[in-house]
Amino acid sequence: MTAEENAKNIAENEARILELESVVLGNKSRAYDHRSLIEENRMMLLSNYTAAFAGNRQLANMNTDAIFSNRIAFLRTLSPENDVQTNFVNSQINKARLDALVHRAALNSKVIEISARMAELNAQLIDVNRAIMQANEEIVAFNGAQLAANSAMIAGEHSMAEATVSANAVVISTNAETIADLGSTASENSAKLEEHLTKTLENRESISQNKAEISERRTRIIANRAIIASNRAKIARG
Repeated sequence: MTAEENAKNIAENEARILELESVVLGNKSRAYDHRSLIEENRMMLLSNYTAAFAGNRQLANMNTDAIFSNRIAFLRTLSPENDVQTNFVNSQINKARLDALVHRAALNSKVIEISARMAELNAQLIDVNRAIMQANEEIVAFNGAQLAANSAMIAGEHSMAEATVSANAVVISTNAETIADLGSTASENSAKLEEHLTKTLENRESISQNKAEISERRTRIIANRAIIASNRAKIARG
């Protein structure tokens, strides 16, 4: 091995490094853009959750209460003329109360099921946060090691005066191996980013569709409320 051969290999490594910089830094940009899209999706999801649960669900539940209130109020306006009719009214009132309770019990089951799933998602978010914290620790540790290397270099360790052709060749060969490994990692990251970005955009479409459905359902809930109010007015007028 000669200094000229080392110089040739260094130039080849440098050319490959330039190519890798384009891929790796491009992946960095795409990765943060992807993260931004994910965060936007999450905020849209939270908005949909609030609109569906705190908005539509509560309004629909109010309608349910009002519907059964109207039914019982109407039944109580009736004037039975005999025991059979009295039994009819009372049994219908009991039925209305039971229908409401059965409906409420079924909804309670759904609330419990959904809450359990949300708790599982929270546990996953905790794991994600731990992964972010671990990645941050790896950055800090890496920076510490590189600071130590800088300090050693500035202090005179590994000086040019100690350089040899064979020692340089070892570093050059190691760099070539690192370039090969890095190329594989960068290619895998590019493929993963493409796959994840596709899924994220599909999620965006689903979230948008849900938003439109929530809005349409709100319109129907409000229309039902108008009918309920009209029925209540009729009952009040007798």
